[in-house]
Amino acid sequence: MAALDLARKTNALPVLIGFLEYQVYLSRKRCMYDDEAVVAFDCEFREEAEIEKFDLSDTSRRDCTADGYFSADSRRTSGSQVLQPKLSAATNGVKVVVIGAGSAGLSAAQDLIKAGFDVTLLEASSRYGGRLWSIPSETGKGWLEMGGQWVHGDGHALYNFCQANNLLADNSRRRRKRSADDDMFTLMNADGTRVTDMRTRLKIYTALDDTVWDDDEYDTLEAQRDLSFGQHLLNSYQKVLKTVTADKVALADQVFDVYVRNQKEEYAAANFFDISVQSATNMTLDGPDATDLRVPYTDVLKLWAPNAVAVAQYNATVKQVRFDRTAARAMTVVLSNGTQINADHVIMTASIGYLKAHVDTLFSPALSERKRTAIQSAGFGTLGKIHLIYDNEWWADLMPDYWTYMYSSGNNVNADRNKTYPGALWTRAIASGLVAPTTDRTLVILMGGPQAVQMEQMSDADVSSAITSLFRQSTGKNVPEPKKILRGKWSQNDLFLGTYSHISMDMVKKGITTADLASSDYFYGKSVNGQNVQVPGLQFAGEATHPKYWSMVHGALSGQREAKLLKQIYSK
Repeated sequence: MAALDLARKTNALPVLIGFLEYQVYLSRKRCMYDDEAVVAFDCEFREEAEIEKFDLSDTSRRDCTADGYFSADSRRTSGSQVLQPKLSAATNGVKVVVIGAGSAGLSAAQDLIKAGFDVTLLEASSRYGGRLWSIPSETGKGWLEMGGQWVHGDGHALYNFCQANNLLADNSRRRRKRSADDDMFTLMNADGTRVTDMRTRLKIYTALDDTVWDDDEYDTLEAQRDLSFGQHLLNSYQKVLKTVTADKVALADQVFDVYVRNQKEEYAAANFFDISVQSATNMTLDGPDATDLRVPYTDVLKLWAPNAVAVAQYNATVKQVRFDRTAARAMTVVLSNGTQINADHVIMTASIGYLKAHVDTLFSPALSERKRTAIQSAGFGTLGKIHLIYDNEWWADLMPDYWTYMYSSGNNVNADRNKTYPGALWTRAIASGLVAPTTDRTLVILMGGPQAVQMEQMSDADVSSAITSLFRQSTGKNVPEPKKILRGKWSQNDLFLGTYSHISMDMVKKGITTADLASSDYFYGKSVNGQNVQVPGLQFAGEATHPKYWSMVHGALSGQREAKLLKQIYSK
């Protein structure tokens, strides 16, 4: 296996108060992948010479008002933005229906429109963006990201595009390498008591992090196809325990608890023992873990895909995708209102959560057995995200920009190895919190595990009350209730049913890979440039289909991969 340079390691970050980073996606930087295994997917299609650069002062190119963000109708694009497609004899008249106007659908549609294909882009909701959802802040300043928040890593197409267009905020703070000996690190107990033995806790966390992501062990882990990520965490922790004195074991359990909560946030995991260790070893992320944006994420998408945003049809729910190789156009997309759209190709970009729920009825005839198995066995979970809006920044002298909680009891590894916290309030599973980087007077709470879904099912009042109680207990102050809370509630949205994917143990046991999730179906013979060739009627794109960037926005831009496939077919 050919190893890439692994990105920097950080130490003890999630348990720190007072440190200046919003270090949320902790471990993606320490992964390796097989160069040869991903050549066929080639998702980095935008070469440096192809990156378009825009003047951010030109508000006709952005969802902006004079105040900075969001036009009255963020779904439309002015005519000046739309580039005229370059028609070719081969692509002119070839009909493609793209389902979903998220990152995958927009990136596919944009490239196909520019290549001269006849593209129909269907979106079931009233907006574009998918799991990227930027909204104006309730405070009147800046915006909130209800879904994806950051650009992860660097050197990939999305990062290069944002960098070329000056869309990235200063991220130097998150590039700084820390150590457990840094005097700036402090810790916070959920019960409000003073944290003791801070340096020991940080050293244990560092040792655990180094053991979990031990570069020398990656080849061994790659070979252990039946190893779950949960068992790998436990194995790593047992190694660390051998270096801990008997009087520090309880303290080490507390540190392990923090570590697991942060990993559950990263993987949107309900149960780590259902996740394959391949979710860690196969993922690749070089560079900073998370870079903030200077503009809303939906603005980035609009800059990336102005043609696609301009033609998208909203509130267009697909009822069924049909295939008939004997028809003049082999594919038919049936909408819930009865409208039928005939096409040569369909690119499906719905979330794996949605496909899991509808695979048996959405496609006719049924997909191939392997394709159905891939969808049904894929891992998909929920990252819970809560925005708390206040009248004032009461936390200014009490809390840092980024924090998490330590708990003094209920952390025994053997008693609760998956950290489900039976009998505890849902707030026990909170992984981290941060001061919102895109607005004022707003805090953001992040969490994974089954409690994330539980939280999304609760009323605003109950969520607000529980978090306020936690804040009051941990600070010892009469913290005010937020004046409003906002949540994406992705697990409760029928169009998504969660946030992002992972490699499950079920996938590994059945020999399923991300290549199977990306594979096409409904092949048929078609005359192209005077030759009869086999072409895919149904293609798939989205974060879950990327071999090394699943769960991330630049993985969702795999729509470019499917567009490139069609361009290659019709250029022959």
